[in-house]
Amino acid sequence: MKKKIVSFVFLILVSFHAFSQHPFILKIHFNDPQNQSLSIGEAYWPGKPYHAATIYNNSGSPEKGVYTFRGTVLYPTAIRIFQPSKTTVFNKLIFIDSGSQEITILKKENSYEVESNTPVENERRSFLKQMAVHTMDDQLNGERFLEYVKEHPRSYIALFALINQASNFPYPEIFKKVEAAFDKQIKNTKSFQYYLSVFDPKLNHPVDSLALGKSSDGTEINLSSFRDKDYVLFDFWASWCAPCRASVPELKKLYKKYHQKGLEIISIGSSLSDLKGDWAKASQKDGLNRWVSIFSEPPYPAGKDIGIKYGVTAIPTTILIDKKGEIIGRYESDLPALEKQLKKIFQ
Repeated sequence: MKKKIVSFVFLILVSFHAFSQHPFILKIHFNDPQNQSLSIGEAYWPGKPYHAATIYNNSGSPEKGVYTFRGTVLYPTAIRIFQPSKTTVFNKLIFIDSGSQEITILKKENSYEVESNTPVENERRSFLKQMAVHTMDDQLNGERFLEYVKEHPRSYIALFALINQASNFPYPEIFKKVEAAFDKQIKNTKSFQYYLSVFDPKLNHPVDSLALGKSSDGTEINLSSFRDKDYVLFDFWASWCAPCRASVPELKKLYKKYHQKGLEIISIGSSLSDLKGDWAKASQKDGLNRWVSIFSEPPYPAGKDIGIKYGVTAIPTTILIDKKGEIIGRYESDLPALEKQLKKIFQ
């Protein structure tokens, strides 16, 4: 009898898990005749720990001008649409839900505009308007964000904003109020639970003497070996990330200018967002061997992926660490701000 009960419960759990995955079809109309391929990926970085979306075909060519992607989602979530070409820089964030949905990407001179009337995309636009910002990456006003969550406690747009903004907020008391304002439906998601377990709103704290992993030549790299001697710049990137690859020449200029004065660079790829073979080829092609380059993968010497350790939610991201091991700067696609900081340090 016990065996039958156990089997029955197991079947219920399996069925529940199966039905918690909701299929989606995303059709993208793109009017750029020069473009022959588009890719999509979960917008959270590192993406895999969230598991909000499973994408069956993450890259493809158009059929009669339409790109079609299929997969499943646990709940409405953000994805990024990008061109896999290494020479073009194109990256658009949209939100998708279950079911069939269509969007249009219009090329207008040197920019691209997304048109969509899906409910979740309409909410995104409403959120941006209420927050008085242009993109989901712009820093939000904490009090205004709190009011939005109180009005929309089941908002998956606000959930994404919470995770995406975790490293930017200097207001931990507001964060706690925002977290408490969410409905249980949001709090029970893997994304919210992962946020609670990883992100610390006060990220500018001293870091420990963690082992980072092995460099491309097999050398064990430990952050403590750089203490009291150098400033260390973490460069989080991926082989498929066009803005990451485009930033390499500028990083080389900064390295040439400041290395003799005490700047070290550690470029970091991750198995959570890249294939090791692709990372190795891109590292060699881009000449990253002039400084330390490592690939973060299990078993992690520090217990978790380095990107997760430092609360990285987007790439490219660079993090500047001083001689005491304290984070003194975080830069997401903002090398001019990094250069300004380095100039100030080494003057």
